[in-house]
Amino acid sequence: MNMDNPNMLPETKKKVRIDRAMLMQTAATWFPMQKVVRSKEKADIKKLLCIMIPVILIFASLMAVIHSSVMIADANTEFEQLKNEEQELKEKVNWLSGKLTVKNDILGIEKIAREELGMVSETYLNQHYVPLLEEEGVDYYGSSGRYSVIASLLKELKK
Repeated sequence: MNMDNPNMLPETKKKVRIDRAMLMQTAATWFPMQKVVRSKEKADIKKLLCIMIPVILIFASLMAVIHSSVMIADANTEFEQLKNEEQELKEKVNWLSGKLTVKNDILGIEKIAREELGMVSETYLNQHYVPLLEEEGVDYYGSSGRYSVIASLLKELKK
């Protein structure tokens, strides 16, 4: 045994030289493989995925931008409609408050006419006086036939 070199094998063991080309040929014969074909298919799929994924992401982001633009346009349209409706309601409030002011003015004028000037309302204008005795009288409010009311009142008073 040779002790000078530790990497040396003992003389009893022989070195086996492996021919790589021969080994591959034997392996291909005993174990048929389509390794080259599968590798090519996988490479084609990887290339397709590398192209399709960015295209899909760009398409999805464009769709998101378009969707948000449509949503903003709808919100702006609804906002404008609500502003117009608010303006119409403000105009209606102003018109109604004007009518209320006029009504309150008319009621105020009527109150002054009754209390200070001694005027009477329209319901009292159709009043009829039926004298029974010279010092007494009956007032009738309404616009029905005058003589039938007088006759019924006279009948009632005579009883």
